[in-house]
Amino acid sequence: MKLIDLDEKMRGFEVKNIDIAKDLNVTEKAVSQWRRGRVFPSDNAISYLLGKFSTLKVETDSGEIFIMSGNPTAPAPE
Repeated sequence: MKLIDLDEKMRGFEVKNIDIAKDLNVTEKAVSQWRRGRVFPSDNAISYLLGKFSTLKVETDSGEIFIMSGNPTAPAPE
Protein backbone atom coordinates (compact mmCIF):
# COMPACT_ATOMS: atom_id res chain seq x y z
CA MET A 1 0.00 0.00 0.00
CA LYS A 2 1.02 3.59 -0.49
CA LEU A 3 -0.25 7.08 0.16
CA ILE A 4 -0.86 8.75 -3.17
CA ASP A 5 -1.74 12.31 -2.14
CA LEU A 6 0.49 13.03 0.85
CA ASP A 7 2.91 15.14 -1.19
CA GLU A 8 0.03 17.19 -2.58
CA LYS A 9 -1.49 17.66 0.89
CA MET A 10 1.81 18.72 2.41
CA ARG A 11 2.47 21.25 -0.35
CA GLY A 12 -1.08 22.60 -0.06
CA PHE A 13 -0.79 23.07 3.70
CA GLU A 14 2.83 24.30 3.37
CA VAL A 15 4.05 21.56 5.70
CA LYS A 16 7.67 20.45 5.45
CA ASN A 17 9.15 17.02 6.10
CA ILE A 18 10.95 18.34 9.17
CA ASP A 19 7.66 19.52 10.70
CA ILE A 20 6.10 16.08 10.55
CA ALA A 21 9.35 14.33 11.45
CA LYS A 22 9.70 16.37 14.64
CA ASP A 23 6.08 15.82 15.67
CA LEU A 24 6.34 12.05 15.15
CA ASN A 25 9.94 11.63 16.28
CA VAL A 26 10.95 10.04 12.95
CA THR A 27 13.55 11.02 10.38
CA GLU A 28 12.94 13.42 7.52
CA LYS A 29 13.94 10.54 5.23
CA ALA A 30 11.04 8.47 6.58
CA VAL A 31 8.59 11.27 5.79
CA SER A 32 10.13 11.65 2.33
CA GLN A 33 9.61 7.94 1.69
CA TRP A 34 5.95 8.25 2.69
CA ARG A 35 5.54 11.23 0.35
CA ARG A 36 6.99 9.28 -2.58
CA GLY A 37 4.94 6.17 -1.81
CA ARG A 38 7.96 4.00 -1.12
CA VAL A 39 7.04 3.15 2.49
CA PHE A 40 3.65 3.09 4.19
CA PRO A 41 3.58 4.95 7.53
CA SER A 42 2.92 3.24 10.86
CA ASP A 43 -0.56 3.30 12.39
CA ASN A 44 0.58 6.04 14.77
CA ALA A 45 1.83 8.16 11.86
CA ILE A 46 -1.35 7.54 9.86
CA SER A 47 -3.45 8.73 12.81
CA TYR A 48 -1.34 11.87 13.07
CA LEU A 49 -1.51 12.55 9.32
CA LEU A 50 -5.28 12.07 9.28
CA GLY A 51 -5.56 14.48 12.18
CA LYS A 52 -3.53 17.02 10.25
CA PHE A 53 -5.01 16.59 6.76
CA SER A 54 -8.48 15.01 7.42
CA THR A 55 -8.27 12.61 4.48
CA LEU A 56 -5.61 10.62 2.65
CA LYS A 57 -5.82 8.61 -0.58
CA VAL A 58 -4.37 5.13 -0.33
CA GLU A 59 -3.55 2.78 -3.19
CA THR A 60 -3.47 -0.92 -2.38
CA ASP A 61 -0.98 -3.35 -3.88
CA SER A 62 -3.72 -4.50 -6.26
CA GLY A 63 -4.30 -0.95 -7.52
CA GLU A 64 -7.51 -0.18 -5.67
CA ILE A 65 -7.79 3.38 -4.36
CA PHE A 66 -9.69 4.37 -1.25
CA ILE A 67 -9.90 7.40 0.96
CA MET A 68 -9.06 7.24 4.65
CA SER A 69 -10.64 9.88 6.85
CA GLY A 70 -9.99 10.89 10.41
CA ASN A 71 -10.65 13.40 13.13
CA PRO A 72 -9.20 16.79 12.05
CA THR A 73 -8.59 17.77 15.68
CA ALA A 74 -6.56 14.73 16.72
CA PRO A 75 -3.59 15.71 18.89
CA ALA A 76 -0.02 15.01 17.88
CA PRO A 77 1.47 11.94 19.53
CA GLU A 78 3.90 12.50 22.38
